[in-house]
Amino acid sequence: MAIDSSWTEPESDYKAKYPYNNIKQTESGHFFEMDDTPGAERVRLQHGKSGNFLEMHPNGDEVHKIYGDGYEIIAGRKNVLIKGTCNITIEGD
Repeated sequence: MAIDSSWTEPESDYKAKYPYNNIKQTESGHFFEMDDTPGAERVRLQHGKSGNFLEMHPNGDEVHKIYGDGYEIIAGRKNVLIKGTCNITIEGD
């Protein structure tokens, strides 16, 4: 059984057009972007200093990029269903 361990981070589908793109940006550079450009609708929340972001693409893809340590704390139940391929790449311990 061949294992495909190759995958790449999806590129941002940034095709914003005025007046459909709405951005709220703070003094330190944090921003929340809601892009209603027809055919390229997306949402992005980005931390100004670190560059960490969460972006939702119009095709249903979601990218959550962390330039540091990541933590997920669940104080109750969690259920996971993956319909398709799951690639996990660990470069370290």
